[in-house]
Amino acid sequence: MSNIVTTFPSDAMNGRFADYFAICGLDIPTGLEPDKLAGDRLHVSPLDRPYKSKVLAHYPENSPGNPFDQNAIGLLCMPKGLLFRTQNQGRRPHFHSFIITKEDGSHSYGAVYTFYERVSDKSICFAMQTLQMMHLAELSNTQSRTLFSSRAPIIENSPSEFHEKCPWNFDVDSTSSAKLSGDEGEPEPPQSPPLHYEPAKDTLYVTKCIAVVMPCMFVSACYEFLARLHAVATGVTSPVLTIESHVYNLLYEVPTPPPGHSIQFSCVDKTVRCYRPASNELPLFDFSLRELFELLGIYNTIQLFTCALLERQILLISNDYQKLMLVAESVTSLLYPFSWQHVYVPIVPASMMHFLDAPVPFIMGIHCRRTEERAQLNMLANVCFVDVDSSHMDVPEDLAQFPNKDELLAEISGLLTQFGLTSEPASHRTGTGMTPSSTQFFTEPTGGRWFPGRRNTIALSRSMSFTSDGQVKRKCSLSELSPDDPPPIHRDIEIIRQSKAVADITEIAMKAGVYTSINEILADAMESTQTTHSPIFIRSDSVDVHEKCLNAAMREIFLNRFVHLFLNYESFVIQPGNDDMESWLSFRETMQNFDKAAFLSDQPAAYLPFLSAFLETQMFASFIDSKIMSNWEEKDSCLKVFDNRIEKFSAKFGNLVRTPTYECSDMIIEAVQAVERRSETIDCVAATPQALSVRSRHPHIPGIFPELNKAILNSGMTTPSTVNSQKASGK
Repeated sequence: MSNIVTTFPSDAMNGRFADYFAICGLDIPTGLEPDKLAGDRLHVSPLDRPYKSKVLAHYPENSPGNPFDQNAIGLLCMPKGLLFRTQNQGRRPHFHSFIITKEDGSHSYGAVYTFYERVSDKSICFAMQTLQMMHLAELSNTQSRTLFSSRAPIIENSPSEFHEKCPWNFDVDSTSSAKLSGDEGEPEPPQSPPLHYEPAKDTLYVTKCIAVVMPCMFVSACYEFLARLHAVATGVTSPVLTIESHVYNLLYEVPTPPPGHSIQFSCVDKTVRCYRPASNELPLFDFSLRELFELLGIYNTIQLFTCALLERQILLISNDYQKLMLVAESVTSLLYPFSWQHVYVPIVPASMMHFLDAPVPFIMGIHCRRTEERAQLNMLANVCFVDVDSSHMDVPEDLAQFPNKDELLAEISGLLTQFGLTSEPASHRTGTGMTPSSTQFFTEPTGGRWFPGRRNTIALSRSMSFTSDGQVKRKCSLSELSPDDPPPIHRDIEIIRQSKAVADITEIAMKAGVYTSINEILADAMESTQTTHSPIFIRSDSVDVHEKCLNAAMREIFLNRFVHLFLNYESFVIQPGNDDMESWLSFRETMQNFDKAAFLSDQPAAYLPFLSAFLETQMFASFIDSKIMSNWEEKDSCLKVFDNRIEKFSAKFGNLVRTPTYECSDMIIEAVQAVERRSETIDCVAATPQALSVRSRHPHIPGIFPELNKAILNSGMTTPSTVNSQKASGK
C-alpha cells in the first residue's frame, strides 16, 4: 500500500470528529431521587421505579460553536432515567443513537452505550432497602384490609415469604424489572411477580452510560468505539493504554472528514472507516434500510413513506430506542430531495409525553413495552400509528396512495431479492418482532458475490399478488419454497407448455420461420417481463459494504420516483422577475411561487389525490423556495443533485412532462460501484492513541467504568493537536 502525505483539515476548533464524550448515571452524593417527570410510580416496587440520572462528567467543558446542552443530553442518553436490577435479572448492554435539533434548525447527533454497573455504595443499598420495606409494608396493609373483609389471615412475613403468598394482581410499570429479560429490544415476557432486593442475598446494579456527541451522524463507528471502550475499561485485566488515551484520541486527534473524503481511525482494538458524501452525492445516512424493511415490510414502509410526504402525524412505538431512531431516520432519508419541516423527536423522553397533543405534523417515537400502553396510544385520532416490534401499522383512512405504488412494490421486492432478502417483515416470519442478525441475510461470499437480476427477481414478484390498493394478498418468500419445488416462474412455464392454444400458436410461428421452438418463445417472454435492474456484482466480502450498497441502491429507487413525478417541475416555478432577494423575501408569504393548477392539469387522474395534497405541504414549499433562492445564492446541494438527475433523464429520453410507463432506476449499478470504490480508498489515516502521562490513575476494577482524568481530557482544547493525514489506495 502506497502512502502519500496530504493536507487534511484538522482544526481542533471546528473540524473534530466528536464534540464531546459524556458519562451519565447515578450521582452518589445526591442519592436516589425519584424521577417525578416520568410519572407517579409509587404503586410499583422500588426496583421498578425510575430515578433521576445525571451527567456525571463531560469532556471537554465546552466546544466552540456547540455548547454542551446538559439537560437535552442527559434526557436523551437515559430517556427513562436510572433503572436498577439484581443479579437475578437481565443486564445486557444496549446501544442507541439520538438527534438534537437546535433553535437555528441545525443538528447534533449522539451515540449512547448503556450498561449495568454494580452498586458498591452502602448508602444507596440502604436507601433501596428502606424504600423496599416501606413499599412492602404498604402492600401488606392493603392486602390485610382485603383479606380481613374475607376473614383471611393477615400477612406479616418477611419479604421472601410475602413474595410467595401475595396474589400479584396489581399493576406493574412498563419498565418493570418483573420482566426477567429486562433489556432493550427483548419481547415482553408473561407478567411475573416483581423481584425484591434483599441486601444479604442480592447484588444491586444500576444503569450507566457513555456517550459521544458529534456534528455528523456516524452511528456505526461510534457503536464500535463505545462498545470496545467499555469492554476494555471493565475487563478482567488492566488495559495497556489508559481509557483517557482512547477518549483523547477520538476527541482531539480524529477530524471530521471533509465532504467527498474518508477517514480511518482507531476504535480501541479495531480500525474503522467513515466516508462523508460530497455535495453532489446523496447525504450521509448511516442506518440500515435492510433492517427497516425487515421490521416493517415493503407495503408498510411505503405507507409510512407516504404519510411522511403528506406531513401527517406519525407515532412510532417500540421497546428499543435504536429501532425508533432507525425507522425515523430511514423514512426521512427516503424523502430526499425533500426534507421533513416539522416536529421531529424520534425518542420522546418520558417528561415530554405532552408533546403528543401538539396540533401540528410530527414524527415522534415512544419507548413502550406493555400491550395496554400501546393500545392506549393507538387510540389517538388521525395519527399514523406504527408498532415497530409487531410490524403493525394503522394509517388515516383518507390517506392518498403514492403513484404507481404496485410497481414500486415490485421494484423494491426485486432489489431485496437480488440481495438475498425476503420481502416480509421479520415478525411475520418469526413471530417475535425481533430483527434477525445481518448474517442471516448476508452470507459471507468468497471472491465477490453475484446478485442475479432475473430468475430470483421474477420468482419473488410472481409469488406476491396485490390488491388494487397495493395490499399483499398472498406472501411467499423464496426461503419458504421447498427445495424440491421449481421456482414459481418455472411452474408458470410448465402451465404454458401444456396449453393447447400456445401449442397451436407455436406451430404457426415455426412454420413461418419466426421461432424454431417453444423455448424461444418462452425465453422472449421471460426477457420482456423481468425487472430492468441489471445483475449486481459486489467484489467485497464485507457485510458492511453489502449493507451500504443496498442502502445506496434503495435510495436511488425512491429518488427515481421523484425524478419521474417532477420531471418538468421547473416549467411551473413562478420566478420573481427583476426583484432582488430582499424584496422577494419581504413578500414571500403573499406570493404564489408554483403554478399548481397547471402542473396538476398535466398529471394522470390516478395521481391527483396524492399530488394535490403533496403540493400543499411545507416540504414542497421549502423545495420551491430553494429553487427560487438559487437565483441569488449557490444552489442547495439537494436541489443540485435532483436537477442533475432530471438533466440526465432528459438527455436520455428527451423533454417529457412525465414518462408514459413505469421506469425502474437506472442509477443502481453506478451507485453500488461508487460505494465499492469508496470502500477501497482511504483518504486519511488519523493518529493512533498514544500513552498519556496521567499522574493520578484510578485503580482498575473489573466491571466498573473508571472515573476519568478531567485535566487531561480538557487539555486538548488549548493544546494544538496533530493529525497524521495520509493518502492510501487499496486495502
